[in-house]
Amino acid sequence: MTRLGLVIYALFAFSVNAATSNSEPGAELQQAISNFELGELDKARKSFVEYSDNALAQTYLARLTMDEDLDMAEQWIEKAWQLDNQVAITAYFRGIIMGRQASDSIFSALSYAKKSLKSFEKAVELEPENIQYRMGLMQFHLSAPGIAGGDEDEAKRQLNAIQSMSDYHGTRALLSFHQQQENDGEYLLTLIEAIKTYPDLPDFYVEHGLYLQRNNQYDQAIALFVTAQQKMGVAENSERQRFMATYQIGRTAVLSEKYLQQGHDALVDYLQHSPKDRNLPDKQWATYRLAQILHLQEQHSDAKSLLVMLMKTKDKELVSRAKKLLKSLS
Repeated sequence: MTRLGLVIYALFAFSVNAATSNSEPGAELQQAISNFELGELDKARKSFVEYSDNALAQTYLARLTMDEDLDMAEQWIEKAWQLDNQVAITAYFRGIIMGRQASDSIFSALSYAKKSLKSFEKAVELEPENIQYRMGLMQFHLSAPGIAGGDEDEAKRQLNAIQSMSDYHGTRALLSFHQQQENDGEYLLTLIEAIKTYPDLPDFYVEHGLYLQRNNQYDQAIALFVTAQQKMGVAENSERQRFMATYQIGRTAVLSEKYLQQGHDALVDYLQHSPKDRNLPDKQWATYRLAQILHLQEQHSDAKSLLVMLMKTKDKELVSRAKKLLKSLS
């Protein structure tokens, strides 16, 4: 089930607008949701725990927990499901959490996978026009084996439905489809055609850059990220994509150990100007990347200062990496 888990993690990269429910939340709960989306997580958590009988609040508690403690996230999402299994966003994130559990389990993998499928299907049933929910169902069918409910024909049906609703999101869904099928040729052809169709949007330049970055083609990748920064077209996620390009210039500089000053300047820009947005790389990770560049530039004192700051973060993976780099500077 490992592939299923990896795909479920990747769902967050395709963000349309999942933060909806079948009933509008009250003003206080809506404020808590806004705090969550802005990354003010402690403030949001305090508000959500006050709504112990509200499925939407319990769903957001599961979202707050899912990257830290998956078992606890399962408890929150199951409570939300028991409170009200007619809330689409609850069904969607139950699909994600159960998919991750399937990936991490051996003896219970099939049971979790079936719960994941049922949840994605319910989300689509409740909100058939929600593209992200259909993406979740499509990616489940592409990644899960047949014994767990995976069905390539059903994945194609979901792809067709998305394409009928939006040319732009249909293109993104088609890219995801080819990527999950590991069909690099069709993926690249679709990506090149997308850039021709949407030449003023940063989105597909960023995606192409990430593909090249994954394949260690750093010179071409950084050129595409720079181009993406300069594209001023407006779509749903365009501003986010421009900041993603800025961050990726810095990350590519680290990976390639080249373009260090360009990467340094990009990360400083990102730290100073990127908005609070859960769908963008965390600024603490940007700080870590900046410390890596300073280390490569032999500015060890400045690198140490940044790494010491990161010791206070709750992100265990980040703390572990920061400690390792700090030790190498001692």
